[in-house]
Amino acid sequence: MIDHYAAILDPAAVGLHVVAFTQVTLDRQGSNSGEKFEREVAQLPQVLECFSLAGEADYILRIVTPDLASFSEFMNKRLLRIPVVTNVRSNITLHKVKQTHILPLDHVMQPTESTQRIQYAP
Repeated sequence: MIDHYAAILDPAAVGLHVVAFTQVTLDRQGSNSGEKFEREVAQLPQVLECFSLAGEADYILRIVTPDLASFSEFMNKRLLRIPVVTNVRSNITLHKVKQTHILPLDHVMQPTESTQRIQYAP
């Protein structure tokens, strides 16, 4: 059940002051556009998370950079140069309201209907 252990650093404390959530749309001409994009984005240390989506965009990325100038440079020189990327839309965060790595496990701890009916005879 444990995926891995890690020390979680505060991005601002190490000089990463810009956090952006970027939606990415890919060129649908190539049948393996997603595979190409995923290989490329896996090599970008500024991308902390990448999720494939159902909806208007194909992916959403969580990106961190030191400042807006470096974010702009990252977008123009790295992300937008991935050949299969056709559109990006970014939202820059203003401040963190909540971030947790604690999973809501109430559903695991509550007995299900089938386990409630089990009766043990002494």
